[in-house]
Amino acid sequence: MRSVFFGFAALFLLVTCAQAQQMYRWVDKDGRVTYSQSPPPAGAAKSVQPKRLDSSASDFPTLPYAAQVAAHNFPVTMYASPDCGAPCDDGRASLQKRGIPFKEVSVADPKGFETLKALSGGKTQVPVLQIGSRTLYGYDAIAWKNNLDEVGYPSSIFTPTQAAQPAAKAARSNSLPLVRLFTHPQCGQPCEEAKAYLAGRAVPYQELSAEGPAGQAEVRKYSEAGTVPLLLIGTTALDSFDESRYESAINAAGYPRLIGGRR
Repeated sequence: MRSVFFGFAALFLLVTCAQAQQMYRWVDKDGRVTYSQSPPPAGAAKSVQPKRLDSSASDFPTLPYAAQVAAHNFPVTMYASPDCGAPCDDGRASLQKRGIPFKEVSVADPKGFETLKALSGGKTQVPVLQIGSRTLYGYDAIAWKNNLDEVGYPSSIFTPTQAAQPAAKAARSNSLPLVRLFTHPQCGQPCEEAKAYLAGRAVPYQELSAEGPAGQAEVRKYSEAGTVPLLLIGTTALDSFDESRYESAINAAGYPRLIGGRR
């Protein structure tokens, strides 16, 4: 009897998990894509496609369901440079304000430069936004918004993690994004410089360890290279330490500049 009971229990769990992974993709009358675990309201959609969300789509477990799906199917990468100025700052700020999870690649780094050249057929002017297989050159607020809308990113993404981390108490009180820094004991000077920069800007942050398989796997969610230090500002990821990039990203996130302190 116990074997039969456990057999039924296992079957129930399998069915429950399968149901939890069911989702629907539908397009409304305005052409916007929506992902939902429930079918759309009657008459609200032009086409409905039942789909399954595989386990790899849970790389962003703190995001709303629709945002998880969009981030899995259409990952966002922004190519920028320290001397890009307002276009890169405005583009970065627009993504952060909306809560879009994205990876920033600096073309000042030779590897990043070659990656952009291969992607763009030789064009190297930044910013460049990659949304899945879509590539947008230059910052255009309307074009960036429309393309993110079309692939299913919500107009505003709230990340529960930001309301739960004790290291973000000061940030929460000012509605600022959570700052996390992945480091490793063998990282040495780059990690120390990253921590010194954040301390110098008086930015509250949570330091996380990249040691061990679990830590490395977490870092690789945001950086293909898997290198540290890795700075996360909300859902913005900056790999390696570059003071100019850190400065631009921290300013764009809304953290106040210190009077008489850093520039």
